[in-house]
Amino acid sequence: MTREPSSSQAFEAAVGVAPWIAFAMIGLTIALRLYGIADNSITQDESTMILFAQGVLERGYPFLRQNYAEFVISTYELVPFPIALSMSVFGQNEFGVRVPSVVFAVGTVLLILRFGCRLFDRRVAILATLLFAVLPWATYWGSNAFYPSQAQFFALLTTMAIYRLTTDAEPRPWVYYAIFGSFIASYLSWEGCGFLLPVFFVLVIVFRFGRWRWLLDIHGWIAASLIILLVVAQLTFRTVMREPYLGIVSGRQTVSGLSLAFMSVGYDPFYYIEGLTSEAHIVLAWSLLVGVCFLRRHRALCFLYVFLLLIMAFWTGLLGYYALRYAYLALPAVLLAASAAGVLLLDRLIPDGGTSSTVAENVRVAKAAGYALLMVVHLTVATAFGVKPLEADPALMSNRPYELRHSLTGFSFRTLAQELEARIQPGDVVIVQAPFPLQVYTGDAGDYFLQRVAAASVYYDPGAFPYYTDKWVGNPVIHTADELSQIFRSNERVWLLSSPDGGSRLSITEDLYASLERRMELVHEAADGRLFLWQRP
Repeated sequence: MTREPSSSQAFEAAVGVAPWIAFAMIGLTIALRLYGIADNSITQDESTMILFAQGVLERGYPFLRQNYAEFVISTYELVPFPIALSMSVFGQNEFGVRVPSVVFAVGTVLLILRFGCRLFDRRVAILATLLFAVLPWATYWGSNAFYPSQAQFFALLTTMAIYRLTTDAEPRPWVYYAIFGSFIASYLSWEGCGFLLPVFFVLVIVFRFGRWRWLLDIHGWIAASLIILLVVAQLTFRTVMREPYLGIVSGRQTVSGLSLAFMSVGYDPFYYIEGLTSEAHIVLAWSLLVGVCFLRRHRALCFLYVFLLLIMAFWTGLLGYYALRYAYLALPAVLLAASAAGVLLLDRLIPDGGTSSTVAENVRVAKAAGYALLMVVHLTVATAFGVKPLEADPALMSNRPYELRHSLTGFSFRTLAQELEARIQPGDVVIVQAPFPLQVYTGDAGDYFLQRVAAASVYYDPGAFPYYTDKWVGNPVIHTADELSQIFRSNERVWLLSSPDGGSRLSITEDLYASLERRMELVHEAADGRLFLWQRP
């Protein structure tokens, strides 16, 4: 009689490691992401998802209200749904809206364990998962309500299915439909995941070269057709939903798809490499360099390196807008490749001995000690509280992106919104540079948006004064000092909520900002945010 496997054995067969190891990694991941999760204010991007999630709770689909119309979501389509579910359980607060990202981070932990064991062995899987649990970049996005944590989970799931397609002699039908389902989920979490399609196509061609029977599989063609159909439908819907079409467009909105970014003056092939220059990634970078020595003998490691090279090439060469968070999707592959390089180096330095039990035991102890040392070296710099070698260079510290600067206090939207709500009087006019966070915290999106240069997209509306509206809630845009003076002449009290203050200075321009500082009273200041009040004498 065949004995049924126990639940722990079934779990280990599914995930690749013993249950206690997986639960320890999950516990560490949750603890580091829940620690201080509600301390910082929500960001502008998070507030956008929160307002769309409110639409899900109200009508069952994500939409938000603007001054002159309602706007149905046309990108990040799936992101508001988990947030809405969490808000219905925990309420609309910093903790409630960020819990889904923690959940997706936990799911990514399990996928890294599983994928690491399939590609290499448990040592690689455990080290990669441990680094994912503690890395400041991962803890930041794993406790943020924007899309990266969710998109990363589905992108990794798609990558695992693609690897299965490249290794199975006769891929089963479910592999193709798994690719379809996970890719579409990632694409509808962030449409930039569409750049994974050419990456995956090249991977399949390279790693199944000479084995072309998969091209004749009807299930593969069905899955591919469904992917193309849904991607085209989403892009068409997004284009239609961009009404109004007449405006001054700046930033990410200028990039709707593939472009020859490598021919533009802003092309920077090393953007993501330089952007990730952080002490927490130094050992990872050196490990990736070491891994190059093992590429010829290890197909799985070669798969990860080709994946990373392709995705960086596509994002820098064909996506005209750069943002460090785009590369977050590739973090699991980076961790797996770096961990594998370290373990392979360890095996090379401590080769297996002879058949003697004593020699074998000595080798086992030496490898265990070497593996422990490898973990210590990584953790010494990978955690938020570890060694900070780059702090010796102030230039590197000042240029580090905010999502890698773990010690920052965050944005000041919450504090300024609370101060404004406590002091505002009926009839007051509010000029707000980031209306969504204010709307989340107070229910009011302000009255005007101030911008003298094209820093954010604005749209033409002949029914508004002064004719242009912001891209968020449709507040009229003040472009000139004369228009601003007319606002002062027409009202008794005018507030200016300048947050983030650094970005506001750039869009307002320094001369007008200096004039406002002289003319208005600074009521409150917190982190990168300032609240001003003008009152008629």
